[in-house]
Amino acid sequence: DVMAAAWRGEGARWGENTLDPVPPEPEIDPNPFEVDVPFPLDDENIMTITNVGDEGSQLLFNLWDEGDGIDWLSIDPVEGIVEFDEFAEIVCTFSTEDLEPGEFERTIIIRTNAREFRQIEVPVTMNVIVDNGELRGTVTDLATEDPIEGARISVERFDFQAVSDEDGVYVFDEIPEWIYTINIEAEDYLSQSVEDVEVIEDEVTILNFDLSHSVCELSIDNISEQMAVNEALEIEFTLSNPGNGPLEWSVNRVFPEGMEADPWDHRLGLAAGDNLENNRLGGIEVINGNFYVAGGISDGENLIYVINEDGEVLRQIAQFGESRYGYRDIAYDGNLIWGIDGDEVHGFTIGGELEVTFRVPIRSARGIAWDRENDLLWISSITSDIFGTDRNGEVNQIIERPGDLRTYGLSWYPDDPDDFKLYMFCSNGDFNRQIHKLNIETGEFEFVVEPEVEGTAGACTVTRAWDPFSWVFTTITNSPDRLEIWHLDAPTGWVDIEPSEGVIEAENQVDMTVQLNTFAFPEDIEFTVDLVFAHNGVGGESVIPVSLLAGDDGPEERVLVLVEGWNMVSTNVVPQENNVTVIMEPLVENGLLELLKNGIGRFYNPEFNFNNIWGWVVNDGYMMKVTEDCQLSIIGIPVEPDLPIELDVGWQLISYYPRVEVDAVVAFSGIAEVLEIAKDGSGRFYSPEFGFSNMGDLREGSGYMVKTVEAIELVYVVEEELARQSFPYLQPSLLPNHPNTGENMSLLVHSRDSEGEVGVYSNGHLVGSGIIQNGKCGIAVWGDDPTTPELYGAISGAELEVLLHDGTEMLPVKIETMFGEL
Repeated sequence: DVMAAAWRGEGARWGENTLDPVPPEPEIDPNPFEVDVPFPLDDENIMTITNVGDEGSQLLFNLWDEGDGIDWLSIDPVEGIVEFDEFAEIVCTFSTEDLEPGEFERTIIIRTNAREFRQIEVPVTMNVIVDNGELRGTVTDLATEDPIEGARISVERFDFQAVSDEDGVYVFDEIPEWIYTINIEAEDYLSQSVEDVEVIEDEVTILNFDLSHSVCELSIDNISEQMAVNEALEIEFTLSNPGNGPLEWSVNRVFPEGMEADPWDHRLGLAAGDNLENNRLGGIEVINGNFYVAGGISDGENLIYVINEDGEVLRQIAQFGESRYGYRDIAYDGNLIWGIDGDEVHGFTIGGELEVTFRVPIRSARGIAWDRENDLLWISSITSDIFGTDRNGEVNQIIERPGDLRTYGLSWYPDDPDDFKLYMFCSNGDFNRQIHKLNIETGEFEFVVEPEVEGTAGACTVTRAWDPFSWVFTTITNSPDRLEIWHLDAPTGWVDIEPSEGVIEAENQVDMTVQLNTFAFPEDIEFTVDLVFAHNGVGGESVIPVSLLAGDDGPEERVLVLVEGWNMVSTNVVPQENNVTVIMEPLVENGLLELLKNGIGRFYNPEFNFNNIWGWVVNDGYMMKVTEDCQLSIIGIPVEPDLPIELDVGWQLISYYPRVEVDAVVAFSGIAEVLEIAKDGSGRFYSPEFGFSNMGDLREGSGYMVKTVEAIELVYVVEEELARQSFPYLQPSLLPNHPNTGENMSLLVHSRDSEGEVGVYSNGHLVGSGIIQNGKCGIAVWGDDPTTPELYGAISGAELEVLLHDGTEMLPVKIETMFGEL
């Protein structure tokens, strides 16, 4: 027998009963112990105690330290047990704060239960070093070589910190002579760590840092889908890193707060038997927010009651088949209700029309559940095996009866976190109501919960048709017959994303897939989630909002009407096909598309078979140049007109969502305080600061350039009373309109004349024109089109001349610049 050891404090004596009959043997490393520590720092070192004794032995130890003067050594832990061929790590902390420079000694005493090593003394020597040097350097951006201000430089294990100044310079002017590990961090840059940095007495050590960065760039910025119920969809996009360092990332689904109560919270109890005056209730399903409850009538026709949450009977459906008791359980597959009694299964519509009847190899079936993932009906009696059949009754799988459970109801929970998706409501001997769950692949099962309600186990279903934002376990308990509902969880299985984490090297990318489904979705209820990418790149976090709506509304067609030359376009539908080369295929095949550009300079040039626009983004606008007037059809799911568009500081090319035409001043009124300027494809513009707009109405299919001074969410204002307001814009009639060259400057002219037309000229050629209204004239001054060899506009830096046409002749105009440059 192994005797127990009893510790009796520091320096305690050991009795003979503490010796282990299987001899242990301690091995101490290091022994002796010598360290050098700079003043006034602390240092940590590890001492190990290894049991190198006989197999099966246990080494018991306790320890303390002894010595004269200041106790500069602390030890943790001070006791323990070490099994054969294992070791314990003892953290020894050396403090120099209260010491003078020089050499100091103490002794670590180790007591053990080893016969030949009852007490071991480990000499400890600490040299306190006070010689200082200097550590300095410069922190720069690896890509631009610009200095980085605000970088935090720290010394590992020691409390030394410095921050780089506006020139990127950091300094540790007095740092003890030592060999250090130096760490650096800077916002939006990748951290670095440099080992073995030696600081020498009275010398300057130079350590410069060139910091790299990574970027999390997503090819889409939101997902908004509408699908029919019980459909699935995969959306592909790319996550790229255009930075010059590795991007470490992970993505999580973040659902709205308040979606879920605690699991197995009781949410509803209804005295269904009393309300229906029927104590022979069986199956339960929830369809379109109403309860479908099967009830047997001893001297009449068995029924299915359709009742609301208040227990009121809305209508009744006659059951099929001849049965004394009626359906003992029912299931719903989104199309048919399936009722089970005896050895017969009936499939019928919610309108009460019989579609399918088949028999099962069970004499007295009691439970039925629909497994939408495998297209199977799971059926069992109280004590039988569980049979998986298709809708025609063909048995595809048999699961052995789970132990001695007596099963009275079956249900399918697709979001079970353990993949035990077949739920069973059971009643056995000592208990009346227990819920178990089963893995259909392995046959394993486990206990879930025993609800604290009256009655015995009965039919059940797991659904979110009662509360679209929750999975609930709904059941009919018997004796008394009651309808009970418990909370399971918030539905999260409708969205998934792969992969979920990784590392992307510089200038590389990874393909991502978002999987959506509307299995058992309620119609016209929007589900939302944020896909939150946490990363070490610029900004540290990126988010893709996702919304999914189930309903009958399918894709819609939008037709973009294009004129020869440049067009600024957008769509208010999410294209079914996201690849821009596929979307543009009708134009390319007919030789009509010259160039497609987005707002950040990416482009598709079919002539050279080049494309770096990864996908059509619904909230972005696009510049398209075509060789002649034409049309382009795009089919997709419509987006809501009030869907927010995230605007960053500066210029963006954006989409227009509403189906109705709205004056620019009204449409942008929600962001007027931060809007510097908005422009359309014809160069017309709206400037809130100067109270000027010649844009007229915003129109479906057009894209718009906006420049804001702050980041903000744009929601187009489309109230009916405001939408009726329209501010007419007159086109010049005396001067020609300059064609769109894809590049323009906005010029606002204040004039003392109340009428007339203004032309802007460069080298004698008209490059922009406008008409004076209310003393103001807005003009798009067109730059040269870089895609053509001919000169069609003003060249950057060229001198501009402004002339007034008063109806009879052209007059020179004296220009006084009030704001900007001309």
